[in-house]
Order: sequence, then C-alpha cells, then structure tokens
Amino acid sequence: MNTAIYYFTGTGNSLKVAKDLSQYIEDATVIQIRQEKMSHQLSTNAKAIGFVVPTIFKGIPKLVSQFINHLEVKHQNPYIFAVSTHGDHNGMGIVCKQFKELLAKKSLPLSAYFAIQMPHNSPVKDHLTTNQEKERLFKEETIQIPVIAESIRNRQLISHTRNKFKSYLETLIYSYHAISTSKKPIDRGFYADEKCISCSICSKVCPAQNIEMADNKPKWKLENCQFCLACIQWCPKEAIQYNKETIGIERYHHPEIKVTELIID
Repeated sequence: MNTAIYYFTGTGNSLKVAKDLSQYIEDATVIQIRQEKMSHQLSTNAKAIGFVVPTIFKGIPKLVSQFINHLEVKHQNPYIFAVSTHGDHNGMGIVCKQFKELLAKKSLPLSAYFAIQMPHNSPVKDHLTTNQEKERLFKEETIQIPVIAESIRNRQLISHTRNKFKSYLETLIYSYHAISTSKKPIDRGFYADEKCISCSICSKVCPAQNIEMADNKPKWKLENCQFCLACIQWCPKEAIQYNKETIGIERYHHPEIKVTELIID
C-alpha cells in the first residue's frame, strides 16, 4: 500500500471525496475512522498518508484527533495530506492548523492541505442546501478531485495560510464548543419520535459508538458524540430529531453513498 486515505464521515461527503481521490491515486486504500478501531494497534507503512474529514464547529472531530494520536507511522519520511469538507463557503475553519499541531507532536509534517465545499449536512433552516446548489457542488468536487490527486501524486508541498484574526475567532468557537459540551453533552438534544421503527440503523452508523438500543429505541450515551449527524440523516423514517430544530426539515446524505458503506459488521 503506497497511499492510505483515512476518512471520517457522518453523511457521506468525506467518504465520497476519499473514494474519488483513490480512483486517481495508484495503490490507494480507503480506511474508515471509527471508535471500534481505537481499541486496536493502529499503524501504517504507507509512503503517503491522507486524512479526509468534515469541518465541525470550525475544527476536526475529536475522534480524528484521538485516531491520529494513536496512529503509528512507520515510514521515515511520509507525505501527509489532509482534505477537509465543509458546508459553509470558506468554512474550512482551523482544520489545517489542528492537523499541523497534531502531527508536530509526532515529529511529522503536514505536506499539503486542501478544502472542498460540499452540501451542508446540518438539518436546520438556515443551513439547508438547495438542490441546484447541491448539483453545483457535486460538479465542482469532480473537477477539484483530479487536480488535488495530481498534487498528491507529485508530492507537492502546499501550505495554507489563514487570516490571523479569523483563525483566532474560529479557535475560540471550537474551544467554546469543546468546553460547553464537556459540561453539557451535545447529544442530550437527540431523541427518536413516534415514527421510529426500531431498525437500529442510527446505532450501527454512528462512528463513535455513542448510540445503543434500549427497549427497541435509540439511546444516546451522552459521552462521545461527534455531532456528525449520521443518526439524523440516515434514519429511513426521519424519526430522529434534535430538540425542535429538525422537525419537518429535509434530510441529506450523499446520494452516491450507501448506508452499508458506513457500517462495520
């Protein structure tokens, strides 16, 4: 394996990007980041290592940070790249900065960083992406992928600079959410309404193993939610809600990704 592409996804955007990249990079393997894998020894001999992750609250999911901390990189001089998917225009946040800091702790460099805007997956009124906008973003992704893949194949060094003041504000936002959710778990607002059919898809698709079935209904553990929204977006009956914000709001997951691709048997 010359290239290992690790991805974290809730609704399929990052998986779609990871899969598309792998089609343009010879001998590339796509590997999911899930809580189940944290109990195993994580290591890679790959010459190139990539991470494709969503931007959540201006930063990377905490499970991704934990994964990188656990990952043993055996190649002496790996080419490491990161791709963030984000729903807001220019919404890559502090992802690049976080990757640099995480890798620096392992004496590894971030060789290149890329960002791709995808449809928003937050099911609230002010974050909905229109069908026309979705088609535009899907088309742009197909254009960006071969360009990014060429940079990776050529081992280009691509730095990313962010306005210092904006980066400071985004760091505050990310830190605020980290602190507030440690005091009041963010998954406290999730619940299944009367449409629930006890299929347990929400539990199976959760990458953080944060949902269990109790009395044939999903129960959030209030300890490890990544707020990836997989549970809401993949429910076949749209029975999962977050407070009152998501009631009656259109759901989204990437149309070319199947729910079975996110589930580990």
